[in-house]
Amino acid sequence: MKNYHSFLLEKVNKEDLDIVYNKYYTDIDFDIFKQIVESDPTSTIEGQLYLGKYSKWLLKLYKNNKLKLEDLYKVEEYIKLFDKQSVRNKIDRKDINQYKSLGDLSSIVLPFKESDEIKSDKELKEDCLVHEFKNYKLYIPKTFEDSCRLGKGTEWCTATEKTDEYYNMYHKPGRELLIFISKEDAKEKYQLHLRSKQFMDIYDVDFDLHDFLDENKDIKKWLFNNYTIELKKFFNDDHIDWDNSTLKGSPKIVEGNFRIYRNNISSLKYAPEIVEGNFNCSNQIWLTTLNGGPKEVYGNYYCDNNRLTSLEGAPKVVEGDFMCQKNNLTSLEGGPEEVQGDYYCHNNNLTSLKGAPKLVEGNFLCYDNNLTEEEIEKYRETGAVKGKIIDMIKQHGANW
Repeated sequence: MKNYHSFLLEKVNKEDLDIVYNKYYTDIDFDIFKQIVESDPTSTIEGQLYLGKYSKWLLKLYKNNKLKLEDLYKVEEYIKLFDKQSVRNKIDRKDINQYKSLGDLSSIVLPFKESDEIKSDKELKEDCLVHEFKNYKLYIPKTFEDSCRLGKGTEWCTATEKTDEYYNMYHKPGRELLIFISKEDAKEKYQLHLRSKQFMDIYDVDFDLHDFLDENKDIKKWLFNNYTIELKKFFNDDHIDWDNSTLKGSPKIVEGNFRIYRNNISSLKYAPEIVEGNFNCSNQIWLTTLNGGPKEVYGNYYCDNNRLTSLEGAPKVVEGDFMCQKNNLTSLEGGPEEVQGDYYCHNNNLTSLKGAPKLVEGNFLCYDNNLTEEEIEKYRETGAVKGKIIDMIKQHGANW
């Protein structure tokens, strides 16, 4: 019988990774492409990175918005379990392409993982127990350690003991993580984060909050009494595609997403003042300034692929990602002071990082600019970036 290593040599695409990227995946940023490929445990052979046996499936999920980068840490474990149990004929659906999401795969492979019992209530900090309902207990973790303990046995990124990055990103005053644990079966748990509109089961798969609340009227009443505004926003799916030549007449407050659809806007004057979802003004070929744009954005702020020469007019705080890549920026002055997701400023004409955020909870991508190593190192030493500073993705082949 062929050993596993020989099997991989046959199944892995051993064409140069740069060539594969340039042929098929240029619609994905190379650093993200590489992260996804690296997460596939079959991609690395004898120290060399190739397109692994499962990489195409992962890349397809990402392009279809079925894979979040924050979930990549789960991929290696899931794929190893899938590969191992497929060989043992323990899994009926052996074609990875039959799985439409990472959560879909997890529901099949996790039963093969050694199960973990949640620690007893006595081991949980008493102040984490917020309310006791008929069928569930509600906990709000006060620390990262609490989140891990309460989320034991789940696939929540906020409960992985490997990093506190996601716990710190999601759990903040006024937008806490709400964890419901069944009284009848402690393994039945749900995590609710109202601000990001996520209600997840133990496999980190979206669960229908409507159905859950209809079956648990006491929880529904409590949430409406304590999180009235947040709950209304959770159920509001407003999405505005603005396709007029100016923004005159647009609403002052948008409870969902606001996207400027046509590429003929030359000014953000009359834009909404508050966008509670994502704000997207990308691909406006005449847009050179953000002046007049929203002052508060609770989701992602997209202003990439324009002709911006300044970030003046951007909100001071962005609660999601801030994307200003592929513009004509020479500095980051006037931009957000705090970004709670990733900050993308690559492919500009930056000569300094003056005006860079004082806090970036995620990664800071600044490659393909005119920055010196000294300038980047100086910013690194400030400790403003909690994730990685990615500054060496040049010619799609350098390491970072």
